[in-house]
Amino acid sequence: MYIEKTVKAGKTIETYRYYSIRTGGVPEGKRRRKLSPTPERIEKANLRHRTDRLRQLMNANFNDREYWSMTLTYETEPESIRQVRNDAADFVKRLRKCARLFGVELKFIYVIGAGKHRRHIHITVNAMPDMAIFAGCWIHGHVSMTQLYSDGQYRDLADYYIRNAKETKEQEIEHGEKPGQMYVCSKNLTQPEETRKVINARYFREEPKPKKGYYVEKDTVWNGFTMTGFPLLHYTMIKEKDERDKTVHLHQCTGQRGRQSKVRLSDAVRKRREGARSKGRPLSGGHEPKGSHAGSAYSIPNKGKRRE
Repeated sequence: MYIEKTVKAGKTIETYRYYSIRTGGVPEGKRRRKLSPTPERIEKANLRHRTDRLRQLMNANFNDREYWSMTLTYETEPESIRQVRNDAADFVKRLRKCARLFGVELKFIYVIGAGKHRRHIHITVNAMPDMAIFAGCWIHGHVSMTQLYSDGQYRDLADYYIRNAKETKEQEIEHGEKPGQMYVCSKNLTQPEETRKVINARYFREEPKPKKGYYVEKDTVWNGFTMTGFPLLHYTMIKEKDERDKTVHLHQCTGQRGRQSKVRLSDAVRKRREGARSKGRPLSGGHEPKGSHAGSAYSIPNKGKRRE
């Protein structure tokens, strides 16, 4: 029999359809040759699982109205990656104390970056009543902040975090240091909702169909085989956007990949805001957005290929 696992995280619903030996029976169709579990394949699978887990945590907790993505850099390069990890923990302790004073519940996820560039820290955290608190809590250098913009899918940000964490782990091993956690998150994060049910083979072969009010993200459709040679189908559904999200999504599709850029407002919105400024009226909708995380391909549609 086949299993359908769904993971609901924020505005996204991820679906996995796969064959389970525990349910008994023989899968229909021809089975692919089982691959041997080499260290490289195991490491690749573990990295994919960590990326999936981090993406689902981000989707379940982050939104573009309350959360900011920050990069903490150093004026003086630290002696070791262990020092960077200690500085990151101290930064979070200071933030937590300040959050308590304002009555704010602190939520965050951070990773250590130590790849080709200078050592730094990437952290996504909820906003404070006074944003100057972040610069005050980081005493080792500069803080750059960007407000999150997304349709509820943060797979690009999660993929970027894991790439940084992987490079950091490789450097720690190279320098003889004990590798730390790939990412650190607060314990008060909302956990994704996971459910499983048994389905028949006929339902397994059906093309992904979105639920009412959702659409299927094409880049996440993956139809192939597992290491054990059994078929696997994975795709993600995202809740349909409102007018504000559609403007942001259009920017993400046309923006330059892998960089932060300013949001390109429509001519009508831009003219209305310019007119409001000239007449001295306050702008509706609060402050103007500062930037966004441009998209990068995390998963490419593959048919008939094996997922290692």
